[in-house]
Amino acid sequence: MGTAYAGKVARETRKLDALNPACDGDYVPLYRAVGKTERLEIAAIHRYVILSTGIGAKQFMLKFEDAKWIVGFNQQYETTPTKEMFIVTSRVCAATLAMADRFTDAGRAVVSFGQEGLQMVNLDASRTGRNPGDLDLGSREMKTYKVDLIADVEMTGDDPHPPVLTTEVRPNFLVGEHYCMCFILETTPPEGVALHGKGSFRAHVICSEQARPLFTNGGEFELRSAKRVFATGRFREIVSVNEAEATES
Repeated sequence: MGTAYAGKVARETRKLDALNPACDGDYVPLYRAVGKTERLEIAAIHRYVILSTGIGAKQFMLKFEDAKWIVGFNQQYETTPTKEMFIVTSRVCAATLAMADRFTDAGRAVVSFGQEGLQMVNLDASRTGRNPGDLDLGSREMKTYKVDLIADVEMTGDDPHPPVLTTEVRPNFLVGEHYCMCFILETTPPEGVALHGKGSFRAHVICSEQARPLFTNGGEFELRSAKRVFATGRFREIVSVNEAEATES
């Protein structure tokens, strides 16, 4: 994970911890069905995140069996490798659970957290010492890798977001057919790469085991905002590739 982003996460967690009393009561398990991209994100940053391009909330099931039903339902209709589903879990205080909106999906109880509630979900996970993580569904554990790289990039198209590629931007990074997490550490020029401009950057990219062989000098990639391509590039130098630690932050 990028050092600056990791520091930001740690500061936010400490601030929330100081402002909110300890849990007075039991912790309740939550279960969320996710695709490969979100699973990879959670493995990289150990928290749930609502992106600005997202729907503004995340939904969880209260029972493992219900989350497993969601996975099975989706896999009936989504058969491509990029639509493979997984279940992640963490525990929340009863007071946090009370912040959620509740509804039913096919008769199964669902809780939905907006940004404020999700911050408390992440805080509870930190307090319990169990960050969001995988449940075993009978498949082998997916390894993730951290790639330290330098790349040349060209801002293409007319998508106005982002207007400048800087270290504050966390794009969807696509190599081959694989989405990866990207933490930009520095750019050339230092103020960022502007719309329709050319430049370079150094980044840490968190990728799946399947994507790892695609990171080679001269290899191509895309940067996307949601599903819209806003930049293309080539790897100038793959500095290092290491298996990401489960506790990395």
